[in-house]
Amino acid sequence: MLLSLRRQGRLLSTTTDNFPLRQLASRLGLTPDNLLTVLKKFPRAASSPSFPGLDHLLSLGLTPTEARKVVLGHPKVLEMNSTIIEAKLSYLDARLDLNGAAVCRFIVKYPAIFSKSTAFVEPKLSCLETSLSLSTAEPLSTAELRKIVTKQPTILSMSASKSIAPKLALITSLLDLKPDELRRMVVSFPGILAASFESNTVPTYNFFADLLTPSMARTFLIGNSAALSASLTNKLEPRRDQLLSAGVAANVAAAKRMASLGEKAWAEWLDNEANPEESRRRRNQTRREARGDEKITATSWRRGGKGGEEGTYSQTEEWRR
Repeated sequence: MLLSLRRQGRLLSTTTDNFPLRQLASRLGLTPDNLLTVLKKFPRAASSPSFPGLDHLLSLGLTPTEARKVVLGHPKVLEMNSTIIEAKLSYLDARLDLNGAAVCRFIVKYPAIFSKSTAFVEPKLSCLETSLSLSTAEPLSTAELRKIVTKQPTILSMSASKSIAPKLALITSLLDLKPDELRRMVVSFPGILAASFESNTVPTYNFFADLLTPSMARTFLIGNSAALSASLTNKLEPRRDQLLSAGVAANVAAAKRMASLGEKAWAEWLDNEANPEESRRRRNQTRREARGDEKITATSWRRGGKGGEEGTYSQTEEWRR
């Protein structure tokens, strides 16, 4: 630990005496801890006279804040020249039709793309296309592939043969999915491929199968695949207990809200379902207050015709006159 602290001290003293590093910190608003992160991941930054990669990132339209996220995520991008960066961006454009502001958002979200070669990424994309195409006449579209990758970029770090393809097969078997149903699930919620099948997907499916029925759970999850990401211990199981305790029916509508609503919205929904009459009374009261039944907005009037005295009165007062 002592050696580690000494090393950190040496690294920080390096930044103090190094003009390019001071300039880097100033341009991106890097804190001392940020600089330590950069130097630990990319020690050569301490001896670099300039950072061409940063100049190119900013030329793409990234803000200093966005560029900072990219640099902290993959500091080696600092030494990349324009040719290398543009080659990676051109590949994303060709394969995913990802360009302009969209590609900027993607590299901010997934800076590790700069550490991946085309040969490394291509098998993942090809696996998704092969596995999710319904037929040669109905291939996975570029838009669908782009949606999968931009929603869950870490798929590009997974093994096509050891992870992506086996998980697709397991999910298909678990839910008895048809090809179009599998594609719909993965396109809408690609995170299903990043989750642990044994620790997350199977237990969550079993939860909904017990709450509903296996057939209803299957239909529900095909249309609401993001529900598979909800935490069992922190969200689903406590809410199931609350649902049953309140005497509210455990149906598909309840399952959807159980998985998707925040704490406040869930509590309000559960209270409304458990006490429908009181809920209706509160809603009616809110509507009355919004309409302002007892005091209607005043309207402009002129007394005595042309040139007369001006004033205001409510519609109720007008009726009385």
